[in-house]
Amino acid sequence: FDILNETALSATSSWVDRRHAVEALGTIGDRRGTAAAITALRDEHVNVRVSAAIALGKIGNPQALPALREALTDTEETKVNAPTTVAENARKAIDLIENRGK
Repeated sequence: FDILNETALSATSSWVDRRHAVEALGTIGDRRGTAAAITALRDEHVNVRVSAAIALGKIGNPQALPALREALTDTEETKVNAPTTVAENARKAIDLIENRGK
């Protein structure tokens, strides 16, 4: 299982497994994981999408900005863990990326 491979992430059946995989991408912080995290930003489960936005902020690759800006319209709220939205976390990720190095 290559976590940096976007098809490997999307092929995982359980949303919990997909969420853990995308969280690991953020922990690793390798820019090669950007495409996989962007794919997860479009996942069917809101918790995976929230984790993807957070991971993209940690990875810090400016190439993720268009996908994160698109995610600003995703206002679905999580039902598991602390309530939050993809849009809230996409905004935080955008701020992290845009302010990196300032």
